Amino acid sequence: MTNRTQRFICIGTQKAGTSWLHWNLFFHPETDIIEQKEFNYFWPVFDWRACLQNRVDSGFESWNGALRTLIKSACYCNPRFNYRQYIQCLWPIRTPARYLRIITPRKGKKIAGDICPVYANASIDRLREYYSVLSQSKRMIILRNPIERAWSQFRMITVTRNLGDLDEEGMKREIDARCLAYSRYSEILNTWDRAGLPLDVFFYEELCHDPAMFFKTICEYLGITPLADFPNSKVHEPIHVGRKMSMPDSIRAHLEQRLGDEIAFCSQRFPNRWTRDWANPLADQQVRVACAGAGTGE
Repeated sequence: MTNRTQRFICIGTQKAGTSWLHWNLFFHPETDIIEQKEFNYFWPVFDWRACLQNRVDSGFESWNGALRTLIKSACYCNPRFNYRQYIQCLWPIRTPARYLRIITPRKGKKIAGDICPVYANASIDRLREYYSVLSQSKRMIILRNPIERAWSQFRMITVTRNLGDLDEEGMKREIDARCLAYSRYSEILNTWDRAGLPLDVFFYEELCHDPAMFFKTICEYLGITPLADFPNSKVHEPIHVGRKMSMPDSIRAHLEQRLGDEIAFCSQRFPNRWTRDWANPLADQQVRVACAGAGTGE
C-alpha cells in the first residue's frame, strides 16, 4: 500500500495564499511539486485540449505557442518549464492511475503534491472516481475570511476580465455571478466529507500573522524539514500583487448578507481566534492590515 505521507493535494481556497505556498514548496529542497499551479488534472469543466485546439484552429498560434500562452502565468516559478512534457501529461485520457504516477515523488524527494484551487468545487462523483488516489494523499485547504476572499477575487477579475470601472450595482452582479462559490466553505467541506475525504484546515490569517511560522507549520504537516530560508525562498515576499481597491460599505453589507452563514458555520466548526475575528469587524480590520503588511500579494 502506498504511504500517505508521500503525496499531498492542496485545494485552495482561491485567493488564500496558494500561489505563495506553491512557490515556496516548489523550491523547498525536499518536495516534488507539480510545476504548474492549477494543474486541473481531475477538474472536468476546463478542457485544455479543446481550448488549445480552438486557438490553433483560429490561426493565432502554433501548438507550443498556444500552450505557452495558456499556462505561462501558472508556471511563474520555472522559466524553463517543460511544455512538451506537460502536454504529454494532460493530452492522454486522464485516469486516477495516471494522476497517482504524476504526484508520486521522484528519487531523493520526500513528498510530491498538487496545488489547485478549482478542486475545491469538484463534484462528489469526481471525488469518488479519484478516491483511490486522494485517500492515499494528505488533503489540505487554507480558509480565509469568506467576505475578504470574495472581494479579493473580485479585484482580480476586474483585471483579468478587463471590467473597467463598475458602479456598485455592477459590482454586486459580478460578485454574485463569479465570486461566491469559493467562499462557500460549508458546501466545499461537506462535499469532501461525504466523499470520505475530509480535509485538514489551515487559515490564511495565520499566514498573514507570521509567514515563516505558518510555512514551517505546513512543512511539519507534510513531514519535511521546517525551513523558511532556502534558495529562491519567498516566504516573506509577495508572489502576485493584486489590484488595490477599498471595499465600499454597501458591498461589504451585500457580502455579509450573502456569506454571513459561512462565517457562522466556520466559527462553530473551527472555534479559534481567526474565525472569531471574522465575526468581529474591528478585530478583522486589524487582521486585514496585517495581511497587507505580510505581502502575500492576495
